Amino acid sequence: MSRGWLNDRRWSLILIIGVLITIAAEAVLILLLRSLIKACGRNRLRIIVASILAVYLVGVFVVTIGIRGTEDGSMINLIPFYGLFKMVKQVIYSSYAWHGWRFYREFKYMSLSLRNLFGNVLLLVPLGCLVPLLMKRFDRWRNTVFLGVAVSLLIEVTQLITCRGCFDIDDVILNSAGCWIGWLCCQRWLKETT
Repeated sequence: MSRGWLNDRRWSLILIIGVLITIAAEAVLILLLRSLIKACGRNRLRIIVASILAVYLVGVFVVTIGIRGTEDGSMINLIPFYGLFKMVKQVIYSSYAWHGWRFYREFKYMSLSLRNLFGNVLLLVPLGCLVPLLMKRFDRWRNTVFLGVAVSLLIEVTQLITCRGCFDIDDVILNSAGCWIGWLCCQRWLKETT
């Protein structure tokens, strides 16, 4: 029996792998920033936006894959909106249980459901905002949403392969919606500034 979580070999291995992944991500980020500075020349705004985008993408992958614990069985949900309907049904049911001993349990589930819903939408909003500022190809909403789908699928497949989450098509839909919302915000900002 181990005396602490650091003495457990599994946690030590996870800690070492996490440190190595962080070092590798920082090295890739430095190389990416150097190449972006060379490619952008003296356009400081593009360098700043590219730097923010690079740090953001590393942060997204650390949050969605790096710091999550491993799961024994990986769940796959390929039915669109199944998890969302289940979550909404539970939130509605929870609103009827605001009295009595079930309050804490229902409130906890409802807050987790809402955090999951809004967290998945908000996760890729910055991607939808920043990418159109860097590349003209993403001025069209379809291209930006397609990029959001691709990034979200990359996250979900990586979570499934590494057993650090489940593959949920609802997450892909919500992340893509967030990317689209980011694109709308960017377009509105660009129209107001010009």
